[in-house]
Amino acid sequence: MLKIRLILFTLFLLFPLNQVISQEKPESWKKYKTDAAPTARIIPGMAFDEKRNVIVLFGGDRIRSTPTDDTWEYNGENWKQIKTVNSPEARYGHRMIFDKKRGKVLLFGGYDKKENLFGDTWEYDGKNWKKLEVNTPPIRRSPAIAYDDSRGKIVLFGGLSSTGGIPRENELFLQDTWEFDGEKWKQVSTTGPKPRYGPAMVYNPSSKKILLFGGNDHSGNIYNDTWEWDGKKWKMLSDKGINPRATFELIHSKKRDSILLFGGFDRNNIYGDVWEWKNSKWQKLDVPEMPKMFFPGVTFDTNSNKLVMFGQSSPQGEGETWELNLAKIESAKAVSSVSSEITIDGTLSDDEWKDAKEIELTNGGKAFYKFIGDELFLGVRGVGDGWITVYATDGKDVYALHASAALGTAIYKKEGEIWKNTQKFKYVARDTSMSDEAIKMREEFYKANGWVANFNGMG
Repeated sequence: MLKIRLILFTLFLLFPLNQVISQEKPESWKKYKTDAAPTARIIPGMAFDEKRNVIVLFGGDRIRSTPTDDTWEYNGENWKQIKTVNSPEARYGHRMIFDKKRGKVLLFGGYDKKENLFGDTWEYDGKNWKKLEVNTPPIRRSPAIAYDDSRGKIVLFGGLSSTGGIPRENELFLQDTWEFDGEKWKQVSTTGPKPRYGPAMVYNPSSKKILLFGGNDHSGNIYNDTWEWDGKKWKMLSDKGINPRATFELIHSKKRDSILLFGGFDRNNIYGDVWEWKNSKWQKLDVPEMPKMFFPGVTFDTNSNKLVMFGQSSPQGEGETWELNLAKIESAKAVSSVSSEITIDGTLSDDEWKDAKEIELTNGGKAFYKFIGDELFLGVRGVGDGWITVYATDGKDVYALHASAALGTAIYKKEGEIWKNTQKFKYVARDTSMSDEAIKMREEFYKANGWVANFNGMG
């Protein structure tokens, strides 16, 4: 059986796949200790009330234990619980947005402790909650919501629904688009992005359109597509340049005149990175990562130009309030990105490697690279009987390129400013023993794949 040892400290190939602009890191996020604060929770609703300059938080769940129905406000220094006469039922996974035209915070959807879904609409004026007796979109949780400044309407897309009213029974992922004008909801589209929940949307002043990114479903699909809504139809702008993810925050930066994306999740990772949408492409920013929390509430205080996050950093942790002063990162440089998926393939003959550039490795081996057209080829020659792992670094992230008896070449294709893999990793010659049968199998594999290599040779 093939054995691969990934030893980060053993061998590094420092190759500039990602060009990093050297600079001093901007100021990071700050954790604030307040006199009072909401209890720890996940997936609360949060929105910035631009009329009263406070952040409003409602509900959330104590890691699938006890959804809450409390209302809190944060003025940039302290949290204050607001006792209201009326209130939405306890829930989490709902969405909140400030309606600039009406000067009130709107809440829609979510689900309760028994995972019963909601489809109700509420508004909050700073003193009390009021349920709006209007037609509503179908029940759902975790849709995307945004306020369209140019048209004075709230836009809602997608989410997770169910034919039986409970998310995990007869799940129904939605792709419908609704708009709320302050008096009624109206369904305006049933096409566009694929059905999903956990995407995010934001109004883009540059295009005067709504921008949507990401989301996922329970069929294994996690999306990294970017769309825009003009009030009539959806248009896909991109499906590359950033890791697929869901449950993140999108905001507009006035100074950069761009859209910024913070954090997110996929099935294996909690992301803390920051990306920028500008000139019709995503670029990663070289800034401190946001604290990694369990499904926090995040919103943008446009008055103080701060991103505020509330949540918990461990399943049983305390509630934490974090802030990022956007001014501290608005001069950050963008960093081109390479796909984190690694491909190894042998496509160059021994003669084709003759004009490749060489890099001496720390164990005495050599790494080789060359360009043919718009493709980058990487190879390695090891020494001795040790295992070999080669890595490439962009100065921040490290990518495994080559492992032991794989003896191959990692191939990337450049798309704009991004290096992206063109083939999936394939292993055929797995037996690394020195038996006659294994040697013959490897020789046949090398020949069939155009490799000139042996166990410790070059791929």
